[in-house]
Amino acid sequence: MLTLSHTPTGIMLRGFNDYNRTFMARSPNWDGPVRQRDEAGAHWHRTDIIRLRHHPCLRLPSDPPLQPNELDEGGFDILPLDAGLQIQSENGITLIEVWVNGRYRIHREYTAENLEQRRNGSLPVGQSEKAADFPLMVVVDLEKWRSWAGGWEDSDKIELVLTSRGTSTFNFEDAYALVRQPHERDNSGNAVIKANQLGQGAMKDSQKFSARFSAKSIRSSFPKLRAVEIHSGSFIDGVKFVMEDGSKQQIGKCLGGNLTVVPIELDDDLDHIVVRSGWWIDGLEVVTAKGRSSGWKGGNGGSKHVLKPPAGYGWMGLSGSGAGWLDSLTMFYSKCT
Repeated sequence: MLTLSHTPTGIMLRGFNDYNRTFMARSPNWDGPVRQRDEAGAHWHRTDIIRLRHHPCLRLPSDPPLQPNELDEGGFDILPLDAGLQIQSENGITLIEVWVNGRYRIHREYTAENLEQRRNGSLPVGQSEKAADFPLMVVVDLEKWRSWAGGWEDSDKIELVLTSRGTSTFNFEDAYALVRQPHERDNSGNAVIKANQLGQGAMKDSQKFSARFSAKSIRSSFPKLRAVEIHSGSFIDGVKFVMEDGSKQQIGKCLGGNLTVVPIELDDDLDHIVVRSGWWIDGLEVVTAKGRSSGWKGGNGGSKHVLKPPAGYGWMGLSGSGAGWLDSLTMFYSKCT
């Protein structure tokens, strides 16, 4: 109902069976008046309230107009850091829930109503959580959040349930999976970090691909980029990365579609890739640090993501898969050296 999922208590558990008791002084088969303690779970859990507060069907006349980024369907990007995870959403983030072994433990909410409390310190939050009503990025320091949530065992499964300003919800089922995964290393000793995967990578006859290159800000044995070639039609057929020695590495089969080339000059570098994805990679746009752009290529389905290394990190390549067109993409990055 209205994007709501099951909650530990309240209407979205079993309280809906007695929802009438919230509004009525008397109830069938109940002797005497219905008091608050007799409502038998007919209340909204706090996480439901935050989702409903920003649902388009329940907007208030006094609410400011939605910004363009809040109207679009935006997904979540999850980037491992030394201290935890950087969670990003182009829609803005309104809610992060912590579930331990399948049970709700605690949550952190981001609303216009609590922005001042976040900024004056009465709500203990990280610096990224003070940026805006609905921050586009939140850094989750897992050890600090462990303490704040009352602790958990190393063997416990920690799930983060993420909700955006546009009411999109994403269940990140294992918060430690990306952090604890073994890192690849290049021949220069740089640890290569893997972000979360976009797209399901489950098309029939899908093949896996990998391209390794390094940002100019990183001393690495991986080659530097000189151009990006995009093969696209209704979707993305594939992407080729042209290296400084003229060699090419590709993601996808690149068998059809129109060709778009984005040159990368010696004083420029890859900055970010905007992606729309759901079951597969619907479309993308490549943008360099100096603002050179491929323009939008492919389709407009799925949710919006931005592949860009965190501050202080640089590109180290991509992996992906594809059959007739791309059905997954994953970013790799390392600390700048």
